[in-house]
Amino acid sequence: MQFAYFWQLWQVILAFVMVISITSFAYIRLKSPISARVRASLISLRILAATILLICLLAPVVVQKIDITPPNNLLILADRSTSMNIQDVSNNGEKVDRMSTVNNLLFNRDSDFIKQLNDHFATHIYQFDQNLEKTTENTSEIHAGTGLTDITKSIQTAINEWRGQAISGIVLITDGGHNTSKFDTTPLVALKVPIYSIGIGDPNPQNDLGIAKIEVEPINYLDHETTIKVIIRNNGYTGTKIRLKLKQNDRIIRTETITLANQKDQIVTFTIIPKEEGTLQYLVSLPILEDEITTSNNQKKFTLKIVRSKLRVLYIDGLPRWDYTFLKRILEKDPNIEANCLILSLANRNLRIQPKFPQSEAELVAYDVLIIGDIEINKLTSNQQKIIKNFVGKRGKSIVFLGGKNSLGRRGLGQSQMADLMPIVSPTTGCRSLDQDFLLRLTTQGKSHPIMQLGGTREINDVIWQNLPPLSRRISGFQLRSGATALAELDHPTLTEPIIIFQPYGLGKSLLIAAEGLWNWGFGAWNFRKDGGNNYPRFWGQAIRWLSSQSSAKQIHIIADKSTYLIGEEIKATIYTYDKIYQPLDKTKLKLDVTLPNNKVFQIRADQDNSILGRHTAKFVIDKEGKYTLAASGTIDGVSIGEDKVIVFSEQQVAEFENPQLNHKLLTSLADQTNGIYLSINKARSLPDQIVDQRKPVFATEEKDLWDNPIILILAAGLLGSEWFLRKRKGLV
Repeated sequence: MQFAYFWQLWQVILAFVMVISITSFAYIRLKSPISARVRASLISLRILAATILLICLLAPVVVQKIDITPPNNLLILADRSTSMNIQDVSNNGEKVDRMSTVNNLLFNRDSDFIKQLNDHFATHIYQFDQNLEKTTENTSEIHAGTGLTDITKSIQTAINEWRGQAISGIVLITDGGHNTSKFDTTPLVALKVPIYSIGIGDPNPQNDLGIAKIEVEPINYLDHETTIKVIIRNNGYTGTKIRLKLKQNDRIIRTETITLANQKDQIVTFTIIPKEEGTLQYLVSLPILEDEITTSNNQKKFTLKIVRSKLRVLYIDGLPRWDYTFLKRILEKDPNIEANCLILSLANRNLRIQPKFPQSEAELVAYDVLIIGDIEINKLTSNQQKIIKNFVGKRGKSIVFLGGKNSLGRRGLGQSQMADLMPIVSPTTGCRSLDQDFLLRLTTQGKSHPIMQLGGTREINDVIWQNLPPLSRRISGFQLRSGATALAELDHPTLTEPIIIFQPYGLGKSLLIAAEGLWNWGFGAWNFRKDGGNNYPRFWGQAIRWLSSQSSAKQIHIIADKSTYLIGEEIKATIYTYDKIYQPLDKTKLKLDVTLPNNKVFQIRADQDNSILGRHTAKFVIDKEGKYTLAASGTIDGVSIGEDKVIVFSEQQVAEFENPQLNHKLLTSLADQTNGIYLSINKARSLPDQIVDQRKPVFATEEKDLWDNPIILILAAGLLGSEWFLRKRKGLV
């Protein structure tokens, strides 16, 4: 006990002497006939009451230490990944699945595992696969089979939720099947939290036959051989003869019979020749053998994107100029392009063998893109001009105009019946040409257009365009048509002259380059740096592919981030909307329908991406196996802008079953490196006594007033009241 107000010893003694003296003197001098015993009682009651009041004046307090050590948190992480469905845990002579064993440990009333932990710790139970989720108070069991296993991410997420609070450890209950990335203990050791791993499952390799991996090029060509390598993982079935099946749309298209070899991985090769374009899904299946630990890895799906083997390009020019020479070289070197290049001025000469310009629409339609160089109008007949217009407007093909003195001059194409094919209007006297080096800069539309992407990111792309070599001649003096879009223009502080221009025409597209000298990007004297020569072929490759793609001309375009998903994964779809001149639209009302594998249809919401004009995003989680069709349609001010769709596929997880046995080594190493303990599931109930309390006791000093207490008041009043009652009884009052 201490006093809030400090008196020196002599002062305290003097105060007590005065109280005793005054009280004693008053009762001793009292002349009433009372006994000495009563007199002594009265004196004692008065002195005790006065002493209590005197002590209260000193404000006595009790000082005590209070334990304020924070709660001792213990985090329990239970694996719920797909492999927890494997039945390899012994229970009274029977094999049960791993997940039910974990549920019995955590939630069974007959299990005292959690009760023992709760006696020493504040426990918090989580479930995890590739993501972490906290269980609720109403959780009575955990369901397995929702995804892959990410041990590192799950532990880090759990600890981050309790950052700044005391954590005595992590109890990790799992089969150790980490398969989302290469497992690294370094970030977990750095957390300085002991991990008590409880392994579940049989650590010995069990009888199993499964597909470990399928290797195939994601994009393949129509009517060309496609090689599919299937890697089979075998344990316990060496010498067994099996038959593999390759299916498309539940139809067997190939089979291979092999004898399983005495090796872990064995490769089986299928060869197919696709006969249809599009994204196609295939399935490879193995037979189910006796006593397999799991059959979930006996089949695997994969998708192939089948495209035409080569794009056909026809390039005509008036003279064998530098632009013609170098563009011809690039087109002929591209393995995905079949190019026919011809000089019209040599058409009637025997100086060289070259193809002729098509004489009919049927011949021209065999090409995907037509490139017209620097020619005067008299080089094309009236019939040829007509079939070129139909080639673009009615057949949905594309044309590229390479501007020059002849093609855009007084007797150029601007005065022909093909004039409206061009995205510009030429004056009757022809356009002007200026022989002077100049640089290009991207317009706002050009920065996001597929043709103009020479770098992997927008920042890199901007730098590349700023550092491209100059062009040698530009054409000016024309006007843009109402539906035309400039993608690049003259880099000048005051002049605005479009150079690369695009417009839709009928069902097709038209591109004009109002300049000469693009070959400088790949072959000029400026290109002595390391990667400079790649820009020229990349530009033309992208331009031809974009021009030959029918889907890119749509006003609405939807893409998915992948073509095949695993069940439990999230589909991320991106929708782009454009107006009729291919300008991004920002006020489109979108509708996004999803057709499920069972043909049921539901709608999901598409959100506007405020960072990019005309872009919307949508997400939803795959929960069934099969084909999903995402169809996007849009309207603006009640007018339809069309629709587009994309098909994706989903399949079961198989990575969980590539090595389905308990990974004893991983869990033991993790426990050792974090100063924890490893136990098998059948010894888990001994864990509560082995977990070390990681907390350091924390105490706080608390002062409690003794005088400011109703008991003190009652005691003092009781003593004084007793004295008064005794005095009254003896007739002293």
